[in-house]
Amino acid sequence: MTLTSNGGNESASRSSAQFATTHWSTVLAAGNGASPGSKEALEKLCRAYWFPLYAFVRRKGYSPEDTEDLIQGFLLYLLERHVIDKARPELGRFRSFLLGCLKNYLAQQAIGRTPKSAAEIAPFFPSTPRKRAPAGN
Repeated sequence: MTLTSNGGNESASRSSAQFATTHWSTVLAAGNGASPGSKEALEKLCRAYWFPLYAFVRRKGYSPEDTEDLIQGFLLYLLERHVIDKARPELGRFRSFLLGCLKNYLAQQAIGRTPKSAAEIAPFFPSTPRKRAPAGN
């Protein structure tokens, strides 16, 4: 039996486990601590992404309790280390950035250490976006 946060409605659970489209203005505001709306933007991102991140980790086989602890620790780490500051729209989707960070965080947790800097969990992105090669080459 699968327990869901919405009283057992599995189709609603699937839709809430999907990553919502992110408005980059919210991400950029969240990453700018000096911005007047940064706290609200951070709260909005945490609320929007908590359950999709939870569902992602649960699919990896973690227990519900361990998953909650991991997600809370991950979000706290993102906030304390200002990892969201590294996200940029020209480098790709925010959800890809977030999942890359989460995968790195989980790997660090699996070997029993807490990442010491944002650079340890933020996925490597070149300073300029890559251009796709033309089709057929």
